[in-house]
Amino acid sequence: MDFDMSYYKFHGVDRAALLDALGLCDTGEPDPDDEAPYAIADLPNGWFVIRTNNDSGLISDYDRKTLCREGRLVDPRGPGSMLDVPLELVRAVTGFRHDRPQDVRPTPVFTWLAPIKRSLT
Repeated sequence: MDFDMSYYKFHGVDRAALLDALGLCDTGEPDPDDEAPYAIADLPNGWFVIRTNNDSGLISDYDRKTLCREGRLVDPRGPGSMLDVPLELVRAVTGFRHDRPQDVRPTPVFTWLAPIKRSLT
């Protein structure tokens, strides 16, 4: 199985509206083993992070302008683009670096995001 995790960090973006537009809802169920295809964590500094695991296109198909919705977005995507924004710069701006213990306290807890069940009426 391929392993392709991406981390999208948002600031100044309406979290609920973004999740609704993506067709997702926060279940509140912790994901300590990084198994969720989509998960979210709030950072104590006003940023939040959406983690995708083998994204089926739900998030990657959106352009950055649509995702940030007049806020800020930082997203090194995969090994090729990790070089575009150095991870230490990402950490300095957001307080979050996925490959190291977190500097922010309390430590962010990722929770499962699930598809919204919309009625057909």
